[in-house]
Amino acid sequence: MSINALLYQIVTIIFVITTFLFWIWAAFRLMRHVPAITNKLGLGETPGIILAVFALWPLFSLTYQLFRFFLPS
Repeated sequence: MSINALLYQIVTIIFVITTFLFWIWAAFRLMRHVPAITNKLGLGETPGIILAVFALWPLFSLTYQLFRFFLPS
């Protein structure tokens, strides 16, 4: 394995980890605010939690696709 390939993999792993941590941060923010909004609308917290999970699913699948695209199998 050449130095360039190793450096490319290290930079890619750092990028994917940073992206994943951003999604986790966004998930915590969304899971805190969306149920509060639905509760204020009189719907309770459960629909807000379900909505937040559905909204975050594409973000986690994007992170998985980044791993598959950038890192060789």
